[in-house]
Amino acid sequence: WADANQLWRGFENLIANAAAMGKYIDLQIEKLKQKHPSIGDVRGLGLFAGIEFVKDKKTREPLVPWTVETYEKKDPSISAVLNYSKENGVSGYSRWNVIFIAPPLCITEEQLMEGLSVIDKACRLVDEAVSKK
Repeated sequence: WADANQLWRGFENLIANAAAMGKYIDLQIEKLKQKHPSIGDVRGLGLFAGIEFVKDKKTREPLVPWTVETYEKKDPSISAVLNYSKENGVSGYSRWNVIFIAPPLCITEEQLMEGLSVIDKACRLVDEAVSKK
């Protein structure tokens, strides 16, 4: 039973860390929303978050229309964000006009800031693309 108790304490630590870092990530992605004209909305629960890209913040028109065709073929702007992020050590995935953030539950604040810094720089690519449209 000692091993089971130790394992459970490890899970409790992960859950507590996810809750604390989840609050932190919520604050940080809200700052990204305010900074980038291409970010229409941000949502999250714990360490799982989504960043929604739009053509226009006022109308909230999605950067990528929600169709079967656009689901199967990535928009160049979204691909650029994912590629830039991956080249700089942050793996991600997307659906239509939303990129998702799902770091490990054991992530530290420093690691989270490092990853969000990469995402911040990648968002500039979408800002540039949107400003040209």
